[in-house]
Amino acid sequence: MSPLLDRESASGRLDGGVHVLPEYRRQRIGTTLLITALKWLKNNGMKESWVTPWNPESELATQRAIAFYLSNGGTIREE
Repeated sequence: MSPLLDRESASGRLDGGVHVLPEYRRQRIGTTLLITALKWLKNNGMKESWVTPWNPESELATQRAIAFYLSNGGTIREE
C-alpha cells in the first residue's frame, strides 16, 4: 500500500489498497494498516481519501475487500 497525495484537491488515495496474507488475516493487521495510512494522509493535509478495492485474486476477494472498507467506515462513491 502506498498512500498518495494530491495537494491541489486535498485528496489522498491508497494505491493498491490493503492486502494481508491469508495466514495473517482476522488479526486486525489490515485495519491497523488502513487506519495508519488514513492518519498519515490526514496529517499531510488530505480532506478526503479513496481506494479502489480491486483484488487480483478473484471477484470474491474484491467483494471481501469492499466489505472490509465498508466495515471500517468507508462509503461507496460512483464516478
